[in-house]
Amino acid sequence: MKVIKTVGFVGLGNMGLPMAKRVLGGGFEMAMCGHRRQDSVEELKSLGAREVKTPKEVAQASDVTIAMLPDDIATGEVILGQNGVMEGINQGAGII
Repeated sequence: MKVIKTVGFVGLGNMGLPMAKRVLGGGFEMAMCGHRRQDSVEELKSLGAREVKTPKEVAQASDVTIAMLPDDIATGEVILGQNGVMEGINQGAGII
């Protein structure tokens, strides 16, 4: 079983931001990128998260990537689109 050290997060809105803060509070490292709200990115950076530019880079830096997005269209773009999570996911990593 793979040990999870770094959690990636995409989607830092009304539900995603509180979830990401809980993950950071649990002692995990975090790589994240903003989808729409830069204020959430800045708040998480102040708590120790590392900002990257794309969902692909989030996945490259993470053992598991969490996507908390508003609908199927946004989720599809972030996971399957250009520079999406699937382009950067590591062998054995997960997507939630």
